[in-house]
Amino acid sequence: MTDIVKVEKLSKRYGKFVALSDVSFSLPHGKIIGLIGPNGAGKTSLLKILSGLIPASGGEVSICGANLAENPMLAREKISFMAEDNPLPDHMRVGEYLRFRAALKGIRDVRLSVEKVMRKCDIYHGTRYKMIKNLSKGYGQRIGIADALLGDSALVILDEPTIGLDPKQIISIRQTLLELRGTRTLLISSHILAELETICDYFVIINCGEIIVTGSLADIYKSKINSDTMHVDLVPNCLSDADISKFLLENQLTRLDAISSQNHGNLRIEFKGDGRCMDKIIKSAADNFGEYLLGVGREPSSLEEVFLSATRRYSD
Repeated sequence: MTDIVKVEKLSKRYGKFVALSDVSFSLPHGKIIGLIGPNGAGKTSLLKILSGLIPASGGEVSICGANLAENPMLAREKISFMAEDNPLPDHMRVGEYLRFRAALKGIRDVRLSVEKVMRKCDIYHGTRYKMIKNLSKGYGQRIGIADALLGDSALVILDEPTIGLDPKQIISIRQTLLELRGTRTLLISSHILAELETICDYFVIINCGEIIVTGSLADIYKSKINSDTMHVDLVPNCLSDADISKFLLENQLTRLDAISSQNHGNLRIEFKGDGRCMDKIIKSAADNFGEYLLGVGREPSSLEEVFLSATRRYSD
């Protein structure tokens, strides 16, 4: 898999404050990537450096093989960026502004490109002639997204793109972004984790200026930030609570369910523990329950659960 972005030992300092500390990661081509982290984690500084708006204090960034510091013009040609505040000129009409932006980007067929992107972002009919100052926040966001999608930049960076959009608009923009999968790399920063989980196939989690983990949700789930909610499925009515308590005590596990519950005819005991010790737990369950053991598993993690687990572990 080709990496479109490579970041090595990136740092950013504002006086004595360290916003980013020796950050290293890469982003694969053609993926929709979610950048998540709590407020103050360093997301905005990272996005501004990647987009070429501010310089790094140290380290290197390359976009499609072009070093951002050594060859900024070539690297920036590969990037489109929509900032969180999404500044727009009030005095221009929607179509006029996007044609202006297309011309600045050196797009050959300005009219066709602008019409195409306005249709994609649902701002063509009834909107293209309106003054930007008269539009709602939601329409402003769609104009910003349309601007970012103009051209054929390899990396599209969107900072909080769905703020102010109503549910119908979010669905429309989601479909637009999904259609770009495989052709361009999208890096999306958002606090709406459920939305990122729906469209992203790769994640970068950042906290306190450091990258905690990168990869698909499945990869992250299998890594050191595993969900610690597990379960043992048993033949019902064959074991006493004392047998179950002995197993939990031996493995230093905390039982979650107040009482044993029936699940599809089986007895499911949920507990919390270290997911990295799954092999040990499986062996212990086999030793304790023998033929009455039907299976041991780990509950699927949502992006929110992974995020909370990750940031909690690295903040403690």
